[in-house]
Amino acid sequence: MIESTEKTAANDLENAFEVFNQMSEQLASSYQSLQDQVQQLAEELAESRSERVRLADRLEQLLNVLPGGVVVIDSQGVVAECNPAAYQLLGESLLGLKWGAVTERVFEKHQHEHAGLQTRDGRYLTVASSQLEQEAVTILLFHDVTENRMLQKNLSRHERLSSMGEMAASLAHQIR
Repeated sequence: MIESTEKTAANDLENAFEVFNQMSEQLASSYQSLQDQVQQLAEELAESRSERVRLADRLEQLLNVLPGGVVVIDSQGVVAECNPAAYQLLGESLLGLKWGAVTERVFEKHQHEHAGLQTRDGRYLTVASSQLEQEAVTILLFHDVTENRMLQKNLSRHERLSSMGEMAASLAHQIR
C-alpha cells in the first residue's frame, strides 16, 4: 500500500511536471507571439512617423514657395508662424510680435473695406482669414494685388481719356 501510494505520488508528480512543461511551452510560445506583434507594431509606428515627417516636410516646402503670405496668429494675438512671402509683404520682424503692433507698423490707418489693405509703402494686399478652432489659432493669407490695382487705374484713366477724346471730337464736329 505504501508502494502504491508512492507510485501514485510519483505519477502525480510526473503529471504535474508534464503539465508544467506544457504550460511553460505555451507561455514561451505566447511570449514569442507577443514579441512578434510588438516588433510589427514598432515597424508600423516607425513607418507612420516617417510618413508624417515626409508630409510635414512637404507642407513646409509648399508654404515656403507659396506666393501668398501666410501668417499664423495664436490665441494671445501673437504671430506664431509665417512663410517667406509674409516676410516680403509685411516686413522682416514678425515672429513673436503682437498682430496689432504689426498692423500699426505695416498698414495705413484709414482703410476702405472694398479696397483691401494698403501698406505704408503703397502696396495693396488682399487678406483672407480662417480660424482653426481645435488649435485656437487664426491663419491669415495675404496676396499682393498692387499690379492689378495699377492696371485697373490705368484702364480707368484710359477709358476717361478716350471718353474725353470722343467728346472733344464730337464738339469739334458740331463747331464746324
